[in-house]
Amino acid sequence: MPVEDVCLNYDLDGRTLRSEHRTIYEEHARLPSGNWYPARWQHTWRHYSDDKLESSDTSDIQLRIWPDVEISEDWFTDPAGTPRFEKAP
Repeated sequence: MPVEDVCLNYDLDGRTLRSEHRTIYEEHARLPSGNWYPARWQHTWRHYSDDKLESSDTSDIQLRIWPDVEISEDWFTDPAGTPRFEKAP
């Protein structure tokens, strides 16, 4: 299971850092089938200009999977309405 993912983008000189994308997986969950998935992670994006941090943005993301639940068609046709969840057959 991943714990951290880092992507560094350099300028053409190969030394000057232009941007950084970093994802830290903080929590994992397990499905009844035994499969694991990332349940909570933090993604940070940083942009550099002239070797100085120019801007940064961080998102905290959570994911929950209920494999025995189906979303009714109303979810897609009337998103402002009350969501209806049903047990999968």
